[in-house]
Amino acid sequence: INAEYGATARFYHLDGVKKASYDLADERDADTFIAELNDDLRDAERALAACLPPLHLRYLFCRLPSLVCNVLMRALGRKINALNGNGVQKMHKNLFLLQRALAGGAATSDAQFERVRQYYELALLSSQELLDHARDHTGDAVRFYFADYRALLERATGTAPLPAAVEQQLARHCGK
Repeated sequence: INAEYGATARFYHLDGVKKASYDLADERDADTFIAELNDDLRDAERALAACLPPLHLRYLFCRLPSLVCNVLMRALGRKINALNGNGVQKMHKNLFLLQRALAGGAATSDAQFERVRQYYELALLSSQELLDHARDHTGDAVRFYFADYRALLERATGTAPLPAAVEQQLARHCGK
């Protein structure tokens, strides 16, 4: 129960994404809720380290990078209304701080954070540029899926669901 409470408290901080601004006139520091989340993670790890063996502690924290990355990718489509280049830079700072806080030495978590960085950069592209990216980057190491591109296209066009012709073109590019 305590671990579930802790996870819920941590994602309370990530809910700050929908309240933050990412359409900025100038570059800003990382969001304060990210620092608060990092502090909570550090405190939770210290408290748990006092009563759990290292293997169990790693088990509790090993899925957090994946979960945090997933939450931040989904937030772009559902919660962040406006985004520009300065906002992407602010998100990069957020991701850097989170990545440092969640560093478990796993290369997979580095790849996950890089994927989120690229996803936010893709959000700045036009719908045609997104379709071209889907066509030209299907074999890349950092792969985006049909649903990822669909969410970005819905954001770029302001229409959900996508027009059938656009969705069919995207499906062809993504090998669906």
